[in-house]
Amino acid sequence: MASSSSVNYEVFLSFCGQDVRFNFADHLYHALVDAGIQTFRDEEELPKGNEIGPELLTAIKESRISIPIFSENYASSKWCLNELTKISECERTMNQIVLPIFYKVDPTDVRNQKRKYEEAFEKHLQKGFQETDVQKWKKALREVGKLKGWHVEEKTYEWKLIKEVVKTVQSILNKRPLSVSKNLVGIQSHIGEMLMLLNIGSNDRTIVGIHGLGGIGKTTIARAVYNTI
Repeated sequence: MASSSSVNYEVFLSFCGQDVRFNFADHLYHALVDAGIQTFRDEEELPKGNEIGPELLTAIKESRISIPIFSENYASSKWCLNELTKISECERTMNQIVLPIFYKVDPTDVRNQKRKYEEAFEKHLQKGFQETDVQKWKKALREVGKLKGWHVEEKTYEWKLIKEVVKTVQSILNKRPLSVSKNLVGIQSHIGEMLMLLNIGSNDRTIVGIHGLGGIGKTTIARAVYNTI
């Protein structure tokens, strides 16, 4: 993990795996990545064998946007609540942008810990969690739960909502794709060659110059590479 002085991720997704890992969260993650947005989710980014807590907290702090997906069992997870506490702290102290998604739960249940959220906290207390931790988690739910976001209901077209989320994130990050024709023949081989030369995964800085006669497609290739990365 890089130092905290650099932003490694643009978006951090916080979600309860048993509820949304293989459906909504997965679809949103891939939609963000396909749009060229560097997105963190634990199963993709954490090296195997590392302690999950510190790595997650660092990823949250270094992200520009956090998207907590509040689902039915979100408050049942200690890790989700700890993530949310850090997200809330970063929103207050670092002006991090937080875009909550209420996935088939009422936003007021999240803010006020009602129904499943109330039951989850009762179980946490029964398990012996400290009252100070419980109050900290409740505060984070109140603070993040009141922020403007999206509400996924039973009749919501999820693909439409995901497109709206991605569009909003792109707008915040000012990531607008450059205009390139969709009917270019053979462009992918040029993009692949450029990506090899750029070696994006390296820590070194690389400058690649594209030269040639006017009108042969230098600008088009540059725009296509930009859109890809």
